[in-house]
Amino acid sequence: MRGSSAKGGELYLWLDSSLEPTTYTNTSTLPEACFAEPDASPNGVFMAMWAAMDENYAFFDLHGVDWDARRSLAPEVGQNMTDQELFDVFVAALEGLDDGHVQLIADPIGYHSPSVAPAWTVGRDFSRDGLNQTARDAIGTPLTTFENADLEYGLRDDGIGYVLITGISTDPSFGEMDSTLSREVFAQIARDLAGARGIIVDVRYNPGGNDGTAFVYAGHFTHTAREVLSKRARDGDGWTPWFNATLTPAPSEVYLGQPVVLLTSRLTGSGAEIFTMAMRDLPQVTVMGENTGGGLSDILGVSLPNGWKFGLSNQEYATSDGSIYEATGIPPEIVITIDPDALARGEDPVLQAAISKLLNSGN
Repeated sequence: MRGSSAKGGELYLWLDSSLEPTTYTNTSTLPEACFAEPDASPNGVFMAMWAAMDENYAFFDLHGVDWDARRSLAPEVGQNMTDQELFDVFVAALEGLDDGHVQLIADPIGYHSPSVAPAWTVGRDFSRDGLNQTARDAIGTPLTTFENADLEYGLRDDGIGYVLITGISTDPSFGEMDSTLSREVFAQIARDLAGARGIIVDVRYNPGGNDGTAFVYAGHFTHTAREVLSKRARDGDGWTPWFNATLTPAPSEVYLGQPVVLLTSRLTGSGAEIFTMAMRDLPQVTVMGENTGGGLSDILGVSLPNGWKFGLSNQEYATSDGSIYEATGIPPEIVITIDPDALARGEDPVLQAAISKLLNSGN
């Protein structure tokens, strides 16, 4: 936790992983729901999920889903049903929500999200690890890794630096703050790539992480503070006020101001998209590749009465110009469609295009 404050009966906690404070409002009495016995019947579990979505989910209209109509799928009161049968009802209720942050974790049955995979991955034996390995093989220089951060980097003989970010997270030791570790590891990268003629930052296959780490990493590419995004959460029938997030320079002796190409794809998700939002307005940065995945909201987690876990998207993010890219993804400045046949051959045309752009910059 970065800090806390209290004002007018409200407590504000700044968590290390978040951009905005979490607000807690003092109350003299607990709601009656806190004393009610949870209804773990099939109907009770379904209705707990349905109500959580109805009260908090932000994108029914975006996906064209009539959530009121989905209530008709609820099991009858008193109806017996196996866990697998109830799981199948949940799957039917969530159909059409192409949202990777809508998640059902139903131990021991399994996991389900209604999100749809990018078209170029369908029918292919691709994995994020395998795709990242293709990039490692194609960059043409050994990469330095970290035991406690999903970061790798290297410097080619032609002066092009490469930073592969496979996750927007770190693994701090007990008592260590994530933000502190994030600064330390990226400061090392900044020092070692300070003399690069240009830098490629690759988040094409990055599933995400946390917003705080995304801003720490991006802070090494700016020397001035700037507002880069706004976010708000659904609040009943309305929304909370917009929170404006400011990207601040990293407290490092090195500022990476040389030309940067940021590579994205439809597999760039969540915290990696927040990183993209923070980077895209910086004057030396060009975004290249595909639209990102379009899953920007944080996940609001819900515990269901039978022990299942459920997650949903309750937030809306906007870029500095007010654009909202939920579902559609953040567009690149230079569009290069991924060629799955080339990837299957172990080739990486997008990475080669980024190298060529940086080698020719200024010419």
